[in-house]
Formats: sequence, structure tokens, C-alpha cells
Amino acid sequence: MEMIAFTEAYTRTAGDASLAALKRATEAAALQGWKVVSIPADLAGEEADAIMHLPNYELPCPAIWIGFIPEPKVYQALWEAASKKNIWLLNDLAAHLQAQEFDRYYPRLAGLTPRSVVLTDLDALASAEAELGFPIFVRGTLQSRKFMGLNACLANDSIEFKQRIEELLPNARSRGRVIARQYIPLKHVQTHQGFPQGREYRVFLLDRQVVEMGYYWQQADSLAPLSAVEAIEVRNLAQEAASRLDARWVAIDIGQAETGKWWVIESGDAQFSGLAQASPMKLFGRLREMLNG
Repeated sequence: MEMIAFTEAYTRTAGDASLAALKRATEAAALQGWKVVSIPADLAGEEADAIMHLPNYELPCPAIWIGFIPEPKVYQALWEAASKKNIWLLNDLAAHLQAQEFDRYYPRLAGLTPRSVVLTDLDALASAEAELGFPIFVRGTLQSRKFMGLNACLANDSIEFKQRIEELLPNARSRGRVIARQYIPLKHVQTHQGFPQGREYRVFLLDRQVVEMGYYWQQADSLAPLSAVEAIEVRNLAQEAASRLDARWVAIDIGQAETGKWWVIESGDAQFSGLAQASPMKLFGRLREMLNG
């Protein structure tokens, strides 16, 4: 069965920090037998034109998207254009949004992930402070600002909390929703760009089954190796999280607190999740095998 990998790897500019990772993933997919189809980095209404050259498949053709998180209307437009050719992205728009946007997946993952409050304005700051207690970890519904260091993510008092919310509300990482989280420090021995390099793993799952996993950070870390028992704990927690979501193709990040307890850190649509230290050859090879049944 033919399987398609839509990719932005060859239409992104050199200024994109993750461009090398996109190319690495795309090349691995091609080597594992996926039909690679290049699409514009900014489709901007060109979804149908971008795939016009593809045939209309007689049998359903599975597809994935290798790129950066698109606007919902763009995702839906490519979904619709592809479906007319009997090409089906593994996640429809509803599943994509549920896996990707924190406020959509948090109700499903409550109890597995630190307590969190969704904020859309400044009116609920006091109640969020009372519920969570300082320090509070603040992030957008799509992504955090960990690349700016811990101080950009953490609020230690009411003044900093208000400031973090005001900074993030108009940010593209938020889509109008900011997430205030109970801060649970992860076990770590070093930092990366001013952010603790917590003991964290990214687990890729198809239909709630683990496809591949790898240490979250690219940098060498003495905490990266897992014992056999720990590996089972990480996989089981990721599978429990995935079983609560509707998306078929997800990436679940699992981190270990300083207390030793494992937590779900976040979910993501695996199409737009970095590989971390997962093997791209194993990932796309095993994914193809599983889709073939």
C-alpha cells in the first residue's frame, strides 16, 4: 500500500531552526518507502494546487504531514483537498487540535499531568494563584517559551504572573489561551539555554501503541538511559495518555519529577513534533509496518 508524507522540508527557508530536523525526518521516511510530496511552507490557499499532480487513489491512502504546526483552517484545507483523492491524514482536524492544543487535551489527561488553569484574560489571575500556588509555570496553549530560559516561563509572585500572562496572550504560541501550571521540577543534572534539562522522553504512538521513543533533549545527558522497569513505566503512562485522546498519531512527553514520580508533560500531534532522540528510520519504518497491519 502506498503511503504519503507531505513535507515542508524543501520549501522552508534556511532561517528555520528546525529545518535540518525536517529534512532528516523526510529523508528517513523516503528511505522507509513513503512517497514524499513537497508542499509549500505557507500553503495560503494553495492546498489543492500543491497536490493536484497526485492521482485519485482507488484504495484509501494513509498520509502524514512533516512540518510546522499550521493554522487550523490550513490543516482543514489540506485535509479536504487530500480526501478528494482518497488520501487521508492520520488525524482529522478535531483530532489534530485535541492532541496539539493544551486546553483541549488537558481535561482528558487530568490526573496524569500537573494541575493547570486555562486563562483567556487577566480576570482569573487571583483564583489561579489560589489554586496553584507559587511558583507557577506559564505557557501558551501550543508551546512554552523554554528556549528563553526558565525565568521566561516561571512566575514567582503576582507581579510576575500578570507580566507572563500579558506577554503570552497575544503570542502565536497561545492562540488566545495561556496555561498556568503547577510547577513540578523535573529531575535534572544540567541546563540547556537556561532551562533545566529535565529527565523527559518523547513517545510516539499510533492507535495507542508505542511506535518509537527517545530522550527529549538532543544534548548528552547522564540521566538519559532508562532501566528496563523505567522504560515500561514511561511506555505505560504514554499509552494511558494516548488512550484518553481521539487522535490516532500522537507524541506524548513523559517527565520524571525530582520525587521520582512520572508525569505527562504534554501531548502533541506527532506530525508536528520534533524527533528528540528517537530514531527516524525506526519511527517511519515501524509506522509503515503498523499501518500495513
